[in-house]
Amino acid sequence: MNAIDNKTESNLLPQWYLVVISIFGCGFNAVWSALLTVGFATHAQVISLATKIDTAKLIGLTMAAGAICATVVPLYVGGLSDRCKNTWGKRKPYIFYGTCISIVSLGIMAFSAYYQELYSFVAGFVLLQLGMNTASGAYLGIIPDQVPDHQKGTASGYMNMMNLIGVVIGVAVSGLLLRGIDNADPLLRARLAMMYGAIAGVLFLMMSITLGKMKDTPSTLNDKFEIVEYTKSLWISPKKYPNFAWVWITRFMVMLGFYSLSPYLKLYLGDVIGLKDTVGPLQSLLILIVIGQTISSVTSGFLADKFGRIRMIYVSNTLISIITLAFVWCTTLTHALIVGLLFGICYGVYTTVDWALGTSVLPTKTNSGKEMAVWHIAITLPQSFGPPIGAFLLGLYGSENIGGVDHYTHMGYATLMTLSAIYFALGAFGLRFLKGVK
Repeated sequence: MNAIDNKTESNLLPQWYLVVISIFGCGFNAVWSALLTVGFATHAQVISLATKIDTAKLIGLTMAAGAICATVVPLYVGGLSDRCKNTWGKRKPYIFYGTCISIVSLGIMAFSAYYQELYSFVAGFVLLQLGMNTASGAYLGIIPDQVPDHQKGTASGYMNMMNLIGVVIGVAVSGLLLRGIDNADPLLRARLAMMYGAIAGVLFLMMSITLGKMKDTPSTLNDKFEIVEYTKSLWISPKKYPNFAWVWITRFMVMLGFYSLSPYLKLYLGDVIGLKDTVGPLQSLLILIVIGQTISSVTSGFLADKFGRIRMIYVSNTLISIITLAFVWCTTLTHALIVGLLFGICYGVYTTVDWALGTSVLPTKTNSGKEMAVWHIAITLPQSFGPPIGAFLLGLYGSENIGGVDHYTHMGYATLMTLSAIYFALGAFGLRFLKGVK
């Protein structure tokens, strides 16, 4: 029996507990939103000034290197935590030590930012992926472990809500510290270092709240962790479990669309919209996207439990695809903000409902850490492919010099956004092959 005793499907977990187990996601997403929206691109530009390396290539290659770690680590951490017999519980130790590694890596990145060190920039980001994905590899198993099926939509809604609050915190911290400072200004390097310290503090605080209140028990599995046999078991047969396979594929396509585009939003605001100071406008755009996600996240979880998940994903993904194309035609910041809000509303529906869908089609209940880690590859693997694809497409059309500053062309962004829209549409189309799932 799991940490929370669910003897019958009629038992409901208290709402406060669903919130508590979601709070770590707030800290987790505060880190990633601060980095992958404002902080990482700004940091890359600072490094590029010192090393004369192309910014888009540096972003793409560094994220791809980190994503390889993000793909592999949860697979094995998930299986190890499924079998962990630590008296603290099977998930808590990995969440704690993974968070500690993450905090150290944020310190390395702060050092890299201040001293404009290229190799510590890459090494710190890869180590951050190691720590964060050690924590998440275990954390992914909590909802399948503890939440009954009839509450998974609601639990996923709370999880998404906390994730979004984390995004707001991360964007606010990075935006306040980095806004209005030129990339060549030495003060920017100090502000970047402060940003890494601030988000490390948020991560530790949120971890402490979740681990302090979350109930967890040692594993009851008796099989040993044999790495060769375990590696073989990571293959979940699409023929035997077709629903799991199709949910994985559709998630992969949506995330590929997202990660092909999102690392370059800061550059987009400068190159297409024509803004000189892009940090503040990017902060506004991201906050509006998050507001849109917040509007739809919790309500879509409740509605998915009641009316079915597939139909809601069909509609949300179709709209996401159309809205992504609308970014191509934006000519002012106001246009981009309106499109961003609409994108956030639809993306909030998708992320909430698809998480609930993913937890409900797992092949077993006893190896949920491993199976969620396999499902999670559909989120992390696109981080290896998406950013380099985005960098290639932007570079394919060259750049143009405007006012002494090089800018990627509008055609490059149009091509990138069209491809992302196709990915989003395929993420909806694949769900038609699901059987017996509403």
